Amino acid sequence: LANSGLFSDPVVVIDGEPGEQISNWHDGSSPQWIYKKQFFGTYDNTTAKLQAKLAQIISEGGVPRFRGLFWFQGESDGVGTPPYQNNTCEFNYANRWRGLLNQVEADLQDMGLVSDQYKFVMNTVGNSGEGINTALMNISNGDSKGVLFDTQVAPYRTNFSDIHGYD
Repeated sequence: LANSGLFSDPVVVIDGEPGEQISNWHDGSSPQWIYKKQFFGTYDNTTAKLQAKLAQIISEGGVPRFRGLFWFQGESDGVGTPPYQNNTCEFNYANRWRGLLNQVEADLQDMGLVSDQYKFVMNTVGNSGEGINTALMNISNGDSKGVLFDTQVAPYRTNFSDIHGYD
């Protein structure tokens, strides 16, 4: 991001929660525990990482701008028992994703920040069936803010026998 020359002083907040379904970030109606841990809110008596970083930038006299979200998730939403193996997966995932983005935008506005000038990158996932990849593709293709990155093709996918065989 820094080398692109498109951003001055970029800050990246990195966090992960392996093996979790999107419903643990947002259930389509309200933010859930991982959202409150990573984005905005309080989890286990700690302020969410993104909220804390934005507050730090503001306290240091900076003016933060939320410019993007890299979303690398979906394996657990593509496997298991229904509704994750049929068209319901696509609807549920899209509904939860939209709820998550709407919540991020609302929380940014609550901090007095511009909330609609960002992009998001989603990824394809392996070994989970095409339902989840179809959902990810439709979400990213259906939103001008979205881009889909295909991790399942060479040169990115280097070990097809490993669910996370990518570099």
